[in-house]
Amino acid sequence: MKYSVDELLSASKGSLICKKEETFQSVHFDTRNITQKGACFFALKNQRDGHYYLNSAYAKKAHVLVVEDISQVENLKNQITIIQVADTSKALLDFSKFWKDKKKFQTVAITGSVGKTSAKHFCSILLKGQAKVSPKSYNNKLGISLSFLQMSDEKTLIQEVGTNQLGEVDELCQIVKPKISVCTEVAWSHVEGLGDIQQIAQEKEAVYRYADIGLFNMDNKWTSQMYKNFQGSKTFTFSRKDSTCDIYLNLQKVSPQFLDVAGHILGETGKARIYVAGGHYLTSIMTAVAVAVSLEQAPGKIWKNLPLLKIFERNSGWIELNKIKIFLDAYNANPCSMSAFLEYISIFDKECVLLIGDMLELGYKSSFFHQELGEKVGNLPLKNVFFVGGFQSDFETGLKKSPFRGQYHLFKEYNRECGQKIAELLNENNFLAVKASRGVQLERVVDDLKAEVCS
Repeated sequence: MKYSVDELLSASKGSLICKKEETFQSVHFDTRNITQKGACFFALKNQRDGHYYLNSAYAKKAHVLVVEDISQVENLKNQITIIQVADTSKALLDFSKFWKDKKKFQTVAITGSVGKTSAKHFCSILLKGQAKVSPKSYNNKLGISLSFLQMSDEKTLIQEVGTNQLGEVDELCQIVKPKISVCTEVAWSHVEGLGDIQQIAQEKEAVYRYADIGLFNMDNKWTSQMYKNFQGSKTFTFSRKDSTCDIYLNLQKVSPQFLDVAGHILGETGKARIYVAGGHYLTSIMTAVAVAVSLEQAPGKIWKNLPLLKIFERNSGWIELNKIKIFLDAYNANPCSMSAFLEYISIFDKECVLLIGDMLELGYKSSFFHQELGEKVGNLPLKNVFFVGGFQSDFETGLKKSPFRGQYHLFKEYNRECGQKIAELLNENNFLAVKASRGVQLERVVDDLKAEVCS
């Protein structure tokens, strides 16, 4: 990629302090991501002030520094191109908008309480060579800016849109200006910032406000209502239950290793075996199929490519350590995804040792949902359960309401003692299942188990 310093200067309405280069090759606001020379580094004033890392960017042979405070670059004057702006975050956004207008690519916006990241990654497989997806979980204003700036000659960007406060989806979609929009589903999540389920649904529905084409999950109460409200020119519907929808994928079999699905895509029937872990991924799969259909990919090609789908999510998937098997899903957790996780582990013949933790950002509903989680866990045939987090007493209350008769262990936070207790229980005839919100950091159990069982 090649960007012009003059275009950056114009788009950001900045002042040129020093010019040593005409172009740069990449854009960053974290010096850890600068892997080759020729970068442009924006010194953002967020949780960490990027002005403290200007020397690090220079040491990594960056070509351009965008700063607010020029007193922080006195030692670098006449050595590197420096642009001063009033607000580096706004300058980054303004430059990304300029780049979007210059490259003239269209956008697809994906939001939802669960499944948007996996749906986006499934799109990357089904639409390989036809569209580009936003990297990682770049779903806020800064992430969208970097997503725009990664676009070269591609015609379509698949952009994840996240939110944890009211009004954010609308604000982001004003930037993204999607031609095509989809909400995977609406469920209880980010309650602290969004409020009750009606407010969550209202927030998610904003993704359709600017779209010409709407894609709708007809299995979810809230998204099916959004279909009725949609004001765009064209729609595509998907369902695992209703065969009259444009996309109908019905689960034929759910095994620990794969899903068998059958149905039709725009009337073209087919079936596929998809190697993803858990039936809850079907909504994300149908979302990706709907995106592919809206971008005019042939149904026959989609059926052919469905078996290629796989999971990309960080901190998720099967791990094997000296015949000890671990199913790790420590990427995210809310009541909906936790229920799907429990349903998945219940299909195994092998005994499961369960390690779960707090579902964060549930606000005033936290106690209720953790008690409910305890009851759900207690109704599974489990012998050993570990819970980590601040809502352990609520979980325990729910567990005691259930017929659970196994052993349970409560920890305020994950520690080595917890890992050692789990290691003592594991063998080749059982497996460990792990799920919690990212903030609980339960993925640390993998390193502890490596030390215990691989030493």
